[in-house]
Amino acid sequence: MGPKFEDVLHVRLGKLGDAVTDWTTTVTKLEKLSDEARNDMKAKSDKADWEGENAAVTRTFVDKTVKEFQDAVTQATSIRDILRDGHDTIKAARDDLKRIVENPPEGVTIWPNGVVARSVHPDRRGEGNTDPGPTQETLNSVRDQISQAVDKASQADEAMAAVLRSLVAGHPYDFGGDSYSSLRDYRDQQGVKEAEKALEMASKGSSMTDAELKRFNDHVAENMDNPAFAERFATGMGGKGFLEFYANLNDPRQGGPFSDERIEELKEAQENLSVVLAEASHSDSPAMRAWKKEVIELGPRQLDIPTQGNPYGFQVMSNLMHHGTYDKDFLNDYGDALVEREKEMGLPSRHWQGVTSGHTILNPGGADNDLGRDPMTGFMTALSRNPEASTEFFTSTHPQDNAQYVLEEREGLPDGIGQDPPFAAREAIGDALFAAATGIDPHDDTAAFVPHTDQHGAVLERSLKYLSATGDDFPPEIRDDMAKVLANHSDTVHQAASSLDPYESPLDRKQLLEVSKQVSRDQEAYGILNEGLLREMGRDINVGTPDDPKETLLRAGHTTGFLEEARYQALDTDKDDPSWDAKWGYHLVGGAANFIPVVGDAAQRGVDAMAYSWQLEEQRRIDDEISRENGENFRVREIQLKALAHLWAEANPDHPDAGTEYSLQHEIGGAAYDGNNRAKGLAGKNGD
Repeated sequence: MGPKFEDVLHVRLGKLGDAVTDWTTTVTKLEKLSDEARNDMKAKSDKADWEGENAAVTRTFVDKTVKEFQDAVTQATSIRDILRDGHDTIKAARDDLKRIVENPPEGVTIWPNGVVARSVHPDRRGEGNTDPGPTQETLNSVRDQISQAVDKASQADEAMAAVLRSLVAGHPYDFGGDSYSSLRDYRDQQGVKEAEKALEMASKGSSMTDAELKRFNDHVAENMDNPAFAERFATGMGGKGFLEFYANLNDPRQGGPFSDERIEELKEAQENLSVVLAEASHSDSPAMRAWKKEVIELGPRQLDIPTQGNPYGFQVMSNLMHHGTYDKDFLNDYGDALVEREKEMGLPSRHWQGVTSGHTILNPGGADNDLGRDPMTGFMTALSRNPEASTEFFTSTHPQDNAQYVLEEREGLPDGIGQDPPFAAREAIGDALFAAATGIDPHDDTAAFVPHTDQHGAVLERSLKYLSATGDDFPPEIRDDMAKVLANHSDTVHQAASSLDPYESPLDRKQLLEVSKQVSRDQEAYGILNEGLLREMGRDINVGTPDDPKETLLRAGHTTGFLEEARYQALDTDKDDPSWDAKWGYHLVGGAANFIPVVGDAAQRGVDAMAYSWQLEEQRRIDDEISRENGENFRVREIQLKALAHLWAEANPDHPDAGTEYSLQHEIGGAAYDGNNRAKGLAGKNGD
């Protein structure tokens, strides 16, 4: 068990520093002895004209003794350098902790055991104190800094022990010639050695027995987080060799049908190799640059493997991209090449599916709807794990407009078994789109909200443009992801939905309405969108600062009417085939989802109660089968509007209209009807 927070914070490094000094003295003394042995004893031995036993025994003894002195210097120097590097690393970690503890952000307390908490809990603030205190994002950041410092010290401690054991254990009766100048140097050298072992194991390819495959997996798993291991293992096989190794390993036609045990090991191999290649992709060495170039060039080509139905390079490589975090530049170079190739094909679904119909184990770890034939699936999964790369991909227009292709133009590929499974590639595209627009890895439940950049905003605008163009062919697999994107950008969406003219709106309102309609065809996606916007309305009412406070009330009404029109259009589209469950069960648990913008407690006053009122309205809609025929029976959300009016009155107690409940409900109701009618006009239902 590694050191704890308090161990690192209070670590005493005096003895370790003394050890470094002592070993430095030892190195100096040994260097003197080694020089004397080399320049005196060995020099005389080399010049001597030995005969008989002296020539065979004495000279050999002298040579061996001199080498031992040299090895002693090497080993002592390595021990000194390792201890010194470990000392400096642990000291840096301790100093980092001290800085955090002595200068925490305002409102943050760090307990003696390293627990991070608010100095004053919101429920215990004094009367009149409306300061929300530090955000959850701030608390998470402090926790991460502490964890990183403790981990750094722990890793240094473990590495020092491993190096010292390695230096001594292999030479119990003499000195060794292994030389390490730092902990990283040791890690790198060990990584290369372990990679050579892995390459030797992999040389058997598909002929590996189940036991051999397990040993191979265990070995890779033990070393896959070592950059030196990853790079040497990847480049040792070469781009072509790596793809062919994986394709052959997963071909059931080589060696007969796979046992259940074999399939489990293949799943493990897929994950391990994915992580290794992801780690290696971050290297910019000449060897790795050549490897990446070779893999991309092999993408459009069929691999040369012994059996029929040879897969393409893109198909194999993409199935090695489901795990790990790949380098941003490699992902975009690969993605540009993949999109370019698919556009050249014209009908990529038939192309990918037809050629590899018999080679169905490219993705042994995939779900029933993902056999691994569609290379866009694995690539988009990798893209979603690197939000920065995803943002770049979805805003790139050279050599082609990637977002337009994957969101609007690309046809779906059924890549699974069973009756009408969802398209795995579209699900992965949805994840990548979410990452691109929000900066959040959808696979990381601990990821915090990321402040928006101009690029994130550009992804939102471009996704609205291309997805709205699909109309009722909007991919159902992307509805929930797009709902999260809209909720993540709820301030921009609220401003657009409540705008009175197109020049005020930051988004194209017609595109926004169409996408909102398509999102509203799915019950969960509809819930995400509406609760996200409800929380933004509440934030605006609580802390917004317009010239006229009434603006926040009226904007809430307009957005409510806008969303209601989107929902009714969805109802009309699916009236013959409704897809909602009978019971309304969706809720964003206090708005804790990481894609919801981070706001202070003051901004969230009353919002949970308002969200509950909205859910009551939704359940009533389902229970009473409320619908609209030809626009005549529109019933906007009375309960929700009443809750909004009440929230506004509480947030503006000094306003002259704060106590006029009837008037407030009338005004927000009128704004909702107005917003609804404007949305109808955007859809061409009537004049705007």
